[in-house]
Amino acid sequence: ASPGELHMCGASLALLLSSSGLGTRDGLLFGRVAVCTHTLFQDDDDDGSQAGSTGMQQVQDRHTYITSTLACASLCSFYDASGQVQGERLQELMGVGRDPIIGWFSSRGQDTLCQPSMRETAVTLSLQNWMQQQVDQSGQPPPVLMALLMQHPDHGGATLTLDYRYFYLSGGQPTHGLQPLELSITNLAQGLGHKAYEGLSSVMAHACSLARAAGAGVGQPPAAGLTTAAEAALKQVADIEGNHQALLRELQAVCRQVTEGSAQLQQLEKEGIQLAAELAALTEPL
Repeated sequence: ASPGELHMCGASLALLLSSSGLGTRDGLLFGRVAVCTHTLFQDDDDDGSQAGSTGMQQVQDRHTYITSTLACASLCSFYDASGQVQGERLQELMGVGRDPIIGWFSSRGQDTLCQPSMRETAVTLSLQNWMQQQVDQSGQPPPVLMALLMQHPDHGGATLTLDYRYFYLSGGQPTHGLQPLELSITNLAQGLGHKAYEGLSSVMAHACSLARAAGAGVGQPPAAGLTTAAEAALKQVADIEGNHQALLRELQAVCRQVTEGSAQLQQLEKEGIQLAAELAALTEPL
């Protein structure tokens, strides 16, 4: 199945690119797939008829969210040289507490084309077969993604350009190959260029849960997802406000200590002047 629209938080993408700049390596992509159902109103006017036919049509939009990544130290971290996935090694890398695996990435060095190799295609196909074995008969595995990361040192190594490109396995067959897929950065304001940014949550998992809640899966009304997202955002605002008030109270306490210290210093200076005057009077010649 097609992944639909692919989304990734800008901070997660920056972390992925920074790990690719450390050398040739590979890793895993984790995320979720949300299906949003829309109801469209149709008003078709058939030729030769005075009255048109009206009706409602259900349209589903798929959204794939990359929520986290895992970078390994070298290549062939969960597959062999022929591109066959090793299930036990993959299970060890996945760990617990993560979103389901939805793909993998490969980081290359310089002077290479930004196209998947035959082994990278074989790894993607083998990973899809492994993921299909992990779901039951009624479940549907998520689309398999493949990210290709490139490094281009310039100016004698003083600068480093990092490029990336996402692919997905079309049709599930090697003959179809890996098709390019556009990535949408969720924290960039739409249509406003790079000058305006939307708010980015300080907790990555919370930001991803908001995106999934706003997406509202099949069988869940969109309003329920928006309500959940609004409640979570309000709670986060309340927590930030509480921390802000606590910092203000600490600042006020420090200001009071500074004021009291200044008063004591002025009193000590006054006493010092008086003592100096008395000492001068005692030392005057008779």
